[in-house]
Amino acid sequence: MLLRQLAKAGTLLTLCPVSNAGLGGVATVQEVPIRDLLEAGVRLSINGDDPAYFGADLSGDYCAVQEALHLSMTECAMANPNQTTAAPVHSRPPLVNSARWVQSPSRLKACLRAAA
Repeated sequence: MLLRQLAKAGTLLTLCPVSNAGLGGVATVQEVPIRDLLEAGVRLSINGDDPAYFGADLSGDYCAVQEALHLSMTECAMANPNQTTAAPVHSRPPLVNSARWVQSPSRLKACLRAAA
């Protein structure tokens, strides 16, 4: 019922899987319910917290999620546009192409190729 309400309201959930696991919010990245949220139509964005402390930048969080949940490039791309479309207008980077971002990081692409 909660997932349905979140999806209907268009509520954006910002998830930082590596730091969530590092801080004990979940035991492992595998426990972050990203696939369930995507399947329920809930808007989400995958983000990173404090790369120096948690050892993962944004691409690192995507790789960790892909490795733990075996997400496809398409599933990763489903989360990515929400990062810029949900940002307040004054903080949006100009002309951000979210689809290109997901396809461009060599680290993420290598991670996805290794899992294929």
